[in-house]
Amino acid sequence: MGSPADPPIYGALLSQWESAGRTVPGRRDAEWNRAAAFPSWT
Repeated sequence: MGSPADPPIYGALLSQWESAGRTVPGRRDAEWNRAAAFPSWT
């Protein structure tokens, strides 16, 4: 959850976002990885 210098509320917000399945800054986004894996149009 965030860096140690981040205020506690930021870490709590990241935890809430993660538990809701939302994209979190600095974390891998599985949905993006699936979309980017599709072959490009030629």
